Amino acid sequence: MLKITNLHANIDGKEILKGLNLEVKAGEVTCHHGPQRLRQEHAGQCAGRARRV
Repeated sequence: MLKITNLHANIDGKEILKGLNLEVKAGEVTCHHGPQRLRQEHAGQCAGRARRV
């Protein structure tokens, strides 16, 4: 299992992650993209990059 709680990150003083929480259970497959990805691309992009935890 992967568990991230309250993750914060910044670049050049600009906060880009504000308290991210993520939990991926063993055996789950997940794929995450930033807001710049087009929704039409999402399914195809995930299929090629998803990783089993």
